[in-house]
Amino acid sequence: MDTTTHNIMVSYISPPDWYNDVYYVFNYTICIMQFFGFAINLIHFSILTRPQMRSNAIYRLMIGICSCDLLTQINTFLIFSPFWIRDSSKKEEECYMSHTYFDALLYLHGTTVLDITQRAASWMALFMALYRTLSVMFPLNVRLQKLSKPIFAIWTIIGVLIFTSLTTWMVQARRIIREYEWDYE
Repeated sequence: MDTTTHNIMVSYISPPDWYNDVYYVFNYTICIMQFFGFAINLIHFSILTRPQMRSNAIYRLMIGICSCDLLTQINTFLIFSPFWIRDSSKKEEECYMSHTYFDALLYLHGTTVLDITQRAASWMALFMALYRTLSVMFPLNVRLQKLSKPIFAIWTIIGVLIFTSLTTWMVQARRIIREYEWDYE
């Protein structure tokens, strides 16, 4: 049985000259927008956590959505915006295929939390709309009045977080970070 392995490293097409300039402008723009979004979410969160606002189930669901959005923005900032940590503006220091173990670990677990929080915020928004619609359509239904209790919103948030965590971890648990040797000599 003759098996041969070819020691051929794939050559990638180098990006155009303008690519790095656009890449850095785009990353700085995203970074600035994340700071504004984070500040707006913090203001929104501080308003929603006042005692008068916490007495309603809809506002508690909004607190859950806001918390997920804050975690999403923090994760997005940590995972996709580390361009200022390693400045590779010198052409000889550029390397497209190298990641440290910490980079891979941060990316894997960061994207897991990012997926969980993004999906959870979307599901909570859908449940909030559903609860609101049902309470307006059937205002005298005793069973539906339980939906407007604040404790039910907490159970909804916990249930959504468990559901999205389980569905995300079923996919993410299959990923393995391995060291790979690129030296072909």
